[in-house]
Amino acid sequence: MLFYLLLLSLLLGSSSSPVGAQELEENLLQWIESNGLAKLNSYFEKISRKYPDSPITLFIEAYIEPDGERAVHLYEQYIRKYPQSKYSDRALLKIAQYYYAVGSYVTARQYLDNLVDQFPASNSIAEAKYLAACCLIAMNYHNSAEKELKELIEKYPESPFKVFAQQELKQMKTSPESGSGKGTENVYDQLIEATQVQGRYAVQIGAFGERDNAQKQKDLYSRLGYPATVATKYVGDRLLYVVWLGDFETEDQARKYGEDFKSKNQVSYQVVRK
Repeated sequence: MLFYLLLLSLLLGSSSSPVGAQELEENLLQWIESNGLAKLNSYFEKISRKYPDSPITLFIEAYIEPDGERAVHLYEQYIRKYPQSKYSDRALLKIAQYYYAVGSYVTARQYLDNLVDQFPASNSIAEAKYLAACCLIAMNYHNSAEKELKELIEKYPESPFKVFAQQELKQMKTSPESGSGKGTENVYDQLIEATQVQGRYAVQIGAFGERDNAQKQKDLYSRLGYPATVATKYVGDRLLYVVWLGDFETEDQARKYGEDFKSKNQVSYQVVRK
């Protein structure tokens, strides 16, 4: 509530309750959880005009960016310019989540290791260690993953990620040959949906067995100005690379966008839940 009043005073230009970039930075994630990404997006232009050189402005720009690759570029810029800012650890985690989602597990691990090394007191440490173990499972390094998950459970007994780590260990025992990341991806996707405010739907325009083919389609529509990204998902036991457009809070918004895309490009689509 306090941050809502501070932000409202900023947007209305009130001088009776001055708000600074520090207040914005201190309460940003809490405000997003309460109000949603769409509302933050609508406020961004006014915030960026008032605080053009603030680290929080660059972080918000990255946070609301619908294109995954561009968001990563912005987060990396944020880290380079403001390496010790309040959300540098979150920026590293966001980048790692992107690379995990597109199947670049080694790169994701590198960013997660950086987070743990550079910000040992971060509130994101348990999540980073959990996702790092998920990367190992996806790469079939089961013994190392098991060790890291057990260490997480022991070291962070009060963390909600303890439960997810226990689920991963259970699945590894019941499906020892499934080191493709299938079970892990499902658990982590559920976690992201539960803990982050973001669009729940996307418009899927392609699904491929080879990542290069998905990347080619993504690059084509990115050049045409569409917010295209490559993600991974399983159909049965088969790993597919899918091309998504946009980031929508409702299924109706996604379907309206898809119909417009289809009429302009004569390409079929389907609305998917992230």
